[in-house]
Amino acid sequence: MRWIVVVAVGALVATGNSAAAASRCDRLLGQLGRQVADATCVESPDLTTTNPATTPANNSLAGLPLLAFTPQADRAVISPSPPNRTPITKVVPASS
Repeated sequence: MRWIVVVAVGALVATGNSAAAASRCDRLLGQLGRQVADATCVESPDLTTTNPATTPANNSLAGLPLLAFTPQADRAVISPSPPNRTPITKVVPASS
């Protein structure tokens, strides 16, 4: 669930210059307040799942048992086998 928030937040803040994006990120996290737990904000020009900034590392949520949170492993196992997988050939920018 947390990685979905990261991708959504990344999509909202990926436009503009770095200073403005950080400011928007801070405002967005402030607006979310207590509605989400442990929210993080990432500025990224690439919203694909191959980008480590938008797909958290496996086992990166503290307090969960080993292998309870595996977004990087999931994308490799759940998606079709490599010959049948649609390749990601370019970055997917966030819209403004």
